[in-house]
Amino acid sequence: MSVLHVVPSLDGRSWTRDLEILARRLPAESMRIFCLGDLGPAGEALMAGDANVELRDSRRVLDPALLWRLRTLIRDMAPTAIHAWGMSALRAIAASQFSALRRAIVSTPLPPRPRDMSFFDRWLLRQVATVVARTEAEASALRSVGVAATSIRLTPPGIEPFSEHQPNTERPAAILGIGRLEPHKGFRDAIWTHDVLVQVFPAMRIRLVGEGSVREDLLRFATAMNNPNVELVGEVPRPETYAEDADFGFALSHGGFGCRSVLEMMAAGIPVIASDLPHHRELIADGETGCLTPIGEKIHPARRVRALMHDPAAAKRIGDAARRAVADRFAADGFADRMAARYARRESAFVVMRADGDALGTP
Repeated sequence: MSVLHVVPSLDGRSWTRDLEILARRLPAESMRIFCLGDLGPAGEALMAGDANVELRDSRRVLDPALLWRLRTLIRDMAPTAIHAWGMSALRAIAASQFSALRRAIVSTPLPPRPRDMSFFDRWLLRQVATVVARTEAEASALRSVGVAATSIRLTPPGIEPFSEHQPNTERPAAILGIGRLEPHKGFRDAIWTHDVLVQVFPAMRIRLVGEGSVREDLLRFATAMNNPNVELVGEVPRPETYAEDADFGFALSHGGFGCRSVLEMMAAGIPVIASDLPHHRELIADGETGCLTPIGEKIHPARRVRALMHDPAAAKRIGDAARRAVADRFAADGFADRMAARYARRESAFVVMRADGDALGTP
């Protein structure tokens, strides 16, 4: 078995962590990573291991030298499967060797709003045999953009085990947010909610870990609110380690399908307050393994945090239940085993379709 992984970048995105999990558990000679763009702190940790990584760091949308190198690599390596992480990786594969799409597996292809996906990208997704969905909500969205149900494989993400969270009552309470600083992620709402909470808990801090296009806007917003307890950490190799110094997690997204940051905070044993999106409902049982709050709300999540601040036993019960749920359903070993089985069976190749869209069979 040999797998070529094509990634747009090795930054703090979830696919970098997925690749790290696979690199730790699958034979080093069985996987090769071809990176089209930037290398971030998370990618540096991956390259420091035994992973076979080729970094091109191209700044051009269509770089002929990059596409030629990818074409040559596909030809010489003759991989069992080609794993495209995101649509830009899939486009690069299609431009370098279109016939290779028959061996392609695609992960995380959807934009925050699936209806914004271009006609070309929708068509391109229909050319591959396997599209990986992390949650049923993501699978449903893939079907809504025309991906055949027979091509979708539900594969929950894997989360590394985390030591049990120990509350620290000697420091001010802290809230953690992890992820790309993008408009749909709801970090502005997180700062707003925190500003409500500091009226009751003046020393409470909020720490946002990640980079993105709205970083400066968030800084200006925090400054305008005259809130000195907002910290934007930036991109780091291990954002989930900040959960050791946090009491609550915020995931107040307005859309999208990201779930790794929620699961990592749950694995650390801190209660997560998440927006009531379909994929969050698959991860969190409200009041049992976390808290769900209406999308775009600022007061409701503040009330949930306040209630847990006044009931530490309930907060610990939720955090412990969340940690157990992640360990049971999203173990990193299980994720690696599932992906290895997909690669070995070559589920991505040669699905023969009838005109009505029903699968005739797989090899």
